[in-house]
Amino acid sequence: CSSDLALSLEKQGWIRPFPWNRKKSLEVAALYWEWIVKEGRKCGEALGYDYTEIHYEDLVRNPREVLARLSRFVGQDLDYDRIEQAGVGAVSHPNSSFAGESEGGEFAPVERWRSLDTRQLSELEGLIGETLQELGYPLHSLTPCGAGSSHGRMRSVYRRFFSLKLWLKRETSLGRVFGSRDLSWV
Repeated sequence: CSSDLALSLEKQGWIRPFPWNRKKSLEVAALYWEWIVKEGRKCGEALGYDYTEIHYEDLVRNPREVLARLSRFVGQDLDYDRIEQAGVGAVSHPNSSFAGESEGGEFAPVERWRSLDTRQLSELEGLIGETLQELGYPLHSLTPCGAGSSHGRMRSVYRRFFSLKLWLKRETSLGRVFGSRDLSWV
């Protein structure tokens, strides 16, 4: 679920909020997830039958079924047992920013969102709940909050920022230079 991805992105510091939103890094990571999913789906619409979607947690929980479906889609044999047997790097030993998982502990990348307190979950679902439901995910907080104008502004500012950053990266030589660098304020 996106809340799991938002937790991971926040923990790794890949998506940084603007200085005035420093205490909202989890929410900004969730907005990034929502933005990138919507961008991907928009591109997917243009591809028509050459596009498919899978949910990460489905791949983790039912790898054989999901890989069989993907095998048919791409026309290649994606046999789970063979992939696992020949696994290299993160396939054999998943890397994780969560304590214990990368040092041989149980790798449990699904439902990390359950560690969020009620307020955090409510905030996230208020921000991205509509997209979660659109993708078939149930909401778990009893009272998602986020319909207020501050969330609307935050969503709008970050969507524009993510879109501008992608445009700069794709369309300008300056973007290619800075696109791969870590900018501490981003």
